[in-house]
Amino acid sequence: MMNTPSLLGDSSRINSLKSYQILTTEKEKEFDGIAKLASKLCNVPVALIYFFEEKNTFIKSVFGDIDAIESLDLNSIFGAHQETSFISFNSGDENFPASLKERGFEYYAACPIKDQEGYVLGALAMLNHQVVEINEDQKSSLMTLLGDCRVY
Repeated sequence: MMNTPSLLGDSSRINSLKSYQILTTEKEKEFDGIAKLASKLCNVPVALIYFFEEKNTFIKSVFGDIDAIESLDLNSIFGAHQETSFISFNSGDENFPASLKERGFEYYAACPIKDQEGYVLGALAMLNHQVVEINEDQKSSLMTLLGDCRVY
């Protein structure tokens, strides 16, 4: 049965995330490779893999043209990942994260990373300094690539 938690702090979601011990490990070349492939596939300068902690966003991997980042506040878009396999926002959208706009990004697209119960644990995201469109072939390829990043 697939769960659809409505809260970022849902204890079952947090326990699932912690069980994978993703938050306690250093950067991993496999995640870095997936981020790089996503960036190249979508022709965007930045791709990242991150996980939603209870109050923070843990960035596991970053590829591309971005100053060293340890964290971004992406928790505001957690809810958007709940019901879909792909989301995108541009800087004019109400839900566009302020932390990205402050860094000069105009476009955000992502595929959620879910566990076997359907809990959203994180996302594979693409960022651009200009608004672009990710086409259906790219979306399909991202889903295939994300299969390598599933945590179950």
